[in-house]
Amino acid sequence: MNDESSLIRRTLALRDNDAFSTLVKMHQGRVRAFLVRLCKQYDVADDLAQETFINAFRKLSSYKGTGSFSGWLYRIAYHCFLQHRRSVSRRLEVTDDYIGQLEVLSDRYDSISTEQMDMEQALA
Repeated sequence: MNDESSLIRRTLALRDNDAFSTLVKMHQGRVRAFLVRLCKQYDVADDLAQETFINAFRKLSSYKGTGSFSGWLYRIAYHCFLQHRRSVSRRLEVTDDYIGQLEVLSDRYDSISTEQMDMEQALA
């Protein structure tokens, strides 16, 4: 019998990796499609889908069975997407700050070079 509830029970009780692998195969296409719609990038969606199933395996004992298993997976996938988006935003902020600092340093060095040339001309 390969219904979801028995696969979940086998995964939890026996740490049956084959049972969890079957759950992944049952849901990976839809989870990946959901993530592609969110992030619009296939490679990122693949990474996030993998992260989703890793998190699902780790948190499987928190699934209470009151809602659908796929809905529970979609929530995990959505949280993975949000974490990814926050991470990308932080990297962009750091990059923007870094570029701003480089521009300030560049302006400072330009003014020092101009002052140095003026001094050299005055001394010549």
